[in-house]
Amino acid sequence: MGVSLVPEVAGTANRSTTQLKTGGRRGVELYKRAAGAAMRNATATERAIHVLANEFMTLFNAKDMETLVPMFYAQDAKVLPPGAPMVQGHDQIKVLFNHLGGAVQSLTLETVSIESFGELAVEVGRYDMQTVDGNRDVGKAVVVYRQQPDGSWKSIADIFNSDNPPAG
Repeated sequence: MGVSLVPEVAGTANRSTTQLKTGGRRGVELYKRAAGAAMRNATATERAIHVLANEFMTLFNAKDMETLVPMFYAQDAKVLPPGAPMVQGHDQIKVLFNHLGGAVQSLTLETVSIESFGELAVEVGRYDMQTVDGNRDVGKAVVVYRQQPDGSWKSIADIFNSDNPPAG
């Protein structure tokens, strides 16, 4: 007989704690420990991704794509830019970002949410970009991260697009 992870509220007045269906007090303690560990891991993941996003902004704004790409992206990462074909791998991502970096005066990123699922995490965010010709582009992005064997996090997929209507 397995342990159900669905909590059941005890119905008697002297048993007001939530218990697992077959685990009793021991099951509740195991559940609490697992939940606590998951929360600590989620918090550590969120901190790591916030650090990565800040480092991305710093390096992108410094036009240091040689450092940015291998620091932020896994070797097999894919970037899906708006209005252009998908690129894959460090070499293609560097070409794309060197092209974009030449047109961008400054980039600001804002994290809206981070959800983590074991060795994967998803960040949803916004960007605000000032171009060298004085234009502004505001948009959104989704970045998927995979935890690396050394415990660090790197992006495996990155898609972003403008909130501005298409030119035309």
